[in-house]
Formats: sequence, structure tokens, C-alpha cells
Amino acid sequence: MDVVIKQKDSEVIAEISGDIDNFAAEKLQVEMAKIVKLRPKSVILNLKEVPVMGSSGIGKILYLYKELNKNNASFAISGLHANLFEIFKSLKLEKLFSIKKD
Repeated sequence: MDVVIKQKDSEVIAEISGDIDNFAAEKLQVEMAKIVKLRPKSVILNLKEVPVMGSSGIGKILYLYKELNKNNASFAISGLHANLFEIFKSLKLEKLFSIKKD
């Protein structure tokens, strides 16, 4: 799994690629902590290149959402594969933040 973080003014776009299993989820948490330290007003996670994600990966995304919410920052996910979209939808995550399919 790779993460590329791009910042423009107060917006951060994180482009994530590769499977997010338990091992990758730990690396993802480190990258998300970097995003939180930037104190952006808006964050978009582009998951277009993430075909598989385990529950620990979803947990790390919820961690990021919670930390951003403390700072009144907006959060959205884009490029979500159909199979992951259904999982996110079944967890009702679209009620917390914007989720857009690929």
C-alpha cells in the first residue's frame, strides 16, 4: 500500500493505492496522523486504486474522520470500488461523510 499526500491551501487529497490489510492499516494510521497534523479544513481520500480493505482499514478511516471532526474539517472519500461501497453503505458510513463510487 502506498499513500501520496497532496496539499493545496487548506485542502488535502490523499491518494491511496494497494490492498489495505492489517499490516497496511498500521502504515495507513501513520499517514493519517500526518494529515491530522497539517490541520486541513478539507480532506479527500481517493481510494480508486484500493481494491480490497479489511476492517482494520475501515477503522483507520474512522479514526481520521473523528480527528478531523474535532477540528471542524470536512471529510470525503472518492473513487470507492463497488464492493467496498457496499460494505461502507452497510455500515452506514455515508451518514458520517460523503462517499463517491469509482
